[in-house]
Amino acid sequence: MRNQILNFPLQLSKGAEIARDIKIDKPYEKIIVCGMGGSIMPGMILLTYKEHKNKGPAPYDAGLVGHRLMPGPGIPVIINSNYDLPSDVDADDLVICISWSGTTEETISSFETAVKRGIKPITITKGSKLGQLAKDKGTPLITLPDQSIVPRLSVGYVVGALFAVLGLEKELDIKLNSENHENAGKELADNIGSATPLIYASYSWRKLGALWKANFNETAKTPAYWNYLPILAHDELAM
Repeated sequence: MRNQILNFPLQLSKGAEIARDIKIDKPYEKIIVCGMGGSIMPGMILLTYKEHKNKGPAPYDAGLVGHRLMPGPGIPVIINSNYDLPSDVDADDLVICISWSGTTEETISSFETAVKRGIKPITITKGSKLGQLAKDKGTPLITLPDQSIVPRLSVGYVVGALFAVLGLEKELDIKLNSENHENAGKELADNIGSATPLIYASYSWRKLGALWKANFNETAKTPAYWNYLPILAHDELAM
């Protein structure tokens, strides 16, 4: 596991390279990212990136640059961890289905719902049933490396692919040395110990709070809870 964590920066570039041939042929009104567990974490990262990159109200202004979607400030990202799609999602929206294993039943159901509505979803997966469905339906498919690692430790591959297909490759051009953060991670884990983590975040970082919760649940096998301002001030802090 340690080596997989340390190689996270390499996953970003590899994922972007895998997605280089997927083209977006028109602007969309909103982006719906479908997935569960570790596979939806890249969607959480995309939503957080957009909210911090494009603060403030703005009109829908998606444009095409090199046949890739450049999501403007007004293009919302919707996280969909469900069997179905929101009722207002149609062919004017971009649906992206992510499943590291390719067997996630909720994501497969979302894919099938999209196809029934005349939508051609973009699929990001290692293969299996979801990958075969994408091939059978002739929809865009990004095939991830067939490695025996859990989804939460393969987030870099999917983030790279997701950002690349949206025309955001330059945002991945960052210098990140995982080893520089290793001791801080160990110190944080020691401080938490056997306690049950309670994660509070500001509104714009709320999905990263959910991401941390999922990692505590799946990797550390411990319960964890999260909430964000301002709603937590009306709930937990009012107890």
